[in-house]
Amino acid sequence: MPIGYKWFSYYQEDEMRSYIIELKNNKEIRLVLNHRASAAHFDIMYDGLEDCTIVRSLEKELIVEENMLDVFCEDFQEFLMNRKTTLASLKMRCVHFETNTINQIFECMKSALKSRNEKLQVKNIRLRVFDAKQIIELLQFINPDALSSIFIFIGDFVDKELKTKFCSNSQDVYDEVEYLGRWNRGCRLVGIFGSSKLSTEILTFFKKMLNYPSVFSRIRLEFEETNGFEKEHLIAFFEPLKPTFSTQKPELSNPSEKDYIEFNLKDPSKDMILAEQIERLSLRNVCSLEVFANPLLMEIILKEIDWFDIQNLRKVSCDVRSCIDILKPYPCIVSYKIERREPDDLSEGEFDQYNSYPFQTHIILENGNEKFINYKNLYDEKDFVFGEELLPEEAVIDFKINILDQKSRMNRLSLESRGNLFEMIGNALKSRDTPLRVKEVRIVVDVENDMMNILPYLDSVEDIHIFYHFRFIEVRDLHNVFKLDQWRNALRLEIKKCIIMNSIQELNIINFEEIDIKIHILSSNDLIYLKENLTKSARLIKFKIQLFKYSIDDSLYNSMPPYHRVTNSRSTWFFPMLIPNEFLHILFYEREKLIIVKRVDRDDVPEDYFE
Repeated sequence: MPIGYKWFSYYQEDEMRSYIIELKNNKEIRLVLNHRASAAHFDIMYDGLEDCTIVRSLEKELIVEENMLDVFCEDFQEFLMNRKTTLASLKMRCVHFETNTINQIFECMKSALKSRNEKLQVKNIRLRVFDAKQIIELLQFINPDALSSIFIFIGDFVDKELKTKFCSNSQDVYDEVEYLGRWNRGCRLVGIFGSSKLSTEILTFFKKMLNYPSVFSRIRLEFEETNGFEKEHLIAFFEPLKPTFSTQKPELSNPSEKDYIEFNLKDPSKDMILAEQIERLSLRNVCSLEVFANPLLMEIILKEIDWFDIQNLRKVSCDVRSCIDILKPYPCIVSYKIERREPDDLSEGEFDQYNSYPFQTHIILENGNEKFINYKNLYDEKDFVFGEELLPEEAVIDFKINILDQKSRMNRLSLESRGNLFEMIGNALKSRDTPLRVKEVRIVVDVENDMMNILPYLDSVEDIHIFYHFRFIEVRDLHNVFKLDQWRNALRLEIKKCIIMNSIQELNIINFEEIDIKIHILSSNDLIYLKENLTKSARLIKFKIQLFKYSIDDSLYNSMPPYHRVTNSRSTWFFPMLIPNEFLHILFYEREKLIIVKRVDRDDVPEDYFE
């Protein structure tokens, strides 16, 4: 009878996002269930004794008079057989286990998957303990449409003395790759290959994987030891191709993170489609590019394709690019985001594409089409940037090209980075003939000057969202941003992870409909100022103002008596506004150090207020 499965059966199955099996030794197995809604995970431990097994999880413990492996397999089969929603990952790792044990777990998984009515849906498979033939057998029961990445342990199959019971031979791995190409029906995967240490034979095998772009969108070789191979040797080995490298400093080494070499592979089907399109469109192969460079024909073509296709068309030839630039087609962009991902943003131990792409641009067009542009650090293929110091510059060059002729109003501009990126983007915005029209601006900044590099060159801004990079909330004095026309004309304001030193009166916020900010101090005069000005406001919806501290004394309650007050807790005011049947509602929460100011209808005002 399954023990651990029964303990967790009261959870909705999709709450458990991944299954991880750790085979620690011949006497201990750990099944980890990662919770989807939080970073929490739940462990089911199976400790094998001579004649029984102890099953433990949370505060539960049960002794079962059965073999440890049988108890575990019975549980794990239930998890696999009854899983209906997609698993984020299925992983298995091993320290010291006998081959017979591995084979029994394999047969257990195979039996469970085979008995399902539908194929298991899982995004990432990392079964380090199985050889290539075993993985091929299991893939028959996996839904190929769901799988996005797979781990293949190639070990040291080229070295007979180092070969272990977990290694595949090279032909088996080639067979697995060929099988993947037939099995996944064109859904390209991330292929992760694992080896204990580098060798010429391992690198040669990995280099041959570059010949499978129809199978893999990205390939990675993870290793534990460089075995004397320096980065310069690896660059020379793969020349003229340029891989991405990740190597840890010994003093900062994290056992859960592997050094790796990585390549992105172009989708050959796209090149074939493009070639077919060019062939169909050409009048004659010899003069096709001359035809495309004709402004009259190009203007017709540009009306039928979107901005992403236009950018691809610019790469055909210098004449075509010049023709397009003269015509200045409208990009029709509705959202533009430039983001720099920091290491702290990534989940520890998980394979994440952003490990390789510290800079990313995300563009959405009016027709709904969207595109991610990734900028890689270190060395990469020629479509990407070489060198981390060049990443911001390359992202800004693309930004300038994309927004130079933007005419319509964008819904959102979102920028997140550090250093001089904002200054460079500001220079790109200055190069336009007119300010860029944007409805919503979201900026993650370090200092006020980052905002000043962007906001003055925008128009029609309604929403301003400012977030600071600080790990902890810090105090900032804003000198210039609240003097801008963009600030005065905006409707909504949000500033997070920052305590604003400036006073309410200095911040010039009366024009806003909604605000969410935190200020250093609020005085009695400040509250009176809000009351006198917001009763005249035609825009006000709701102000939420958090306070670091306040200096409000009894003089406020004498000069502006509240409708209701609980001493040292909460005060409530209602004041008629200029618009008939509308009232200003002020709530002051003393303990929470919070002011809420909002517009309410007469029906929301207590009747005894009018008595």
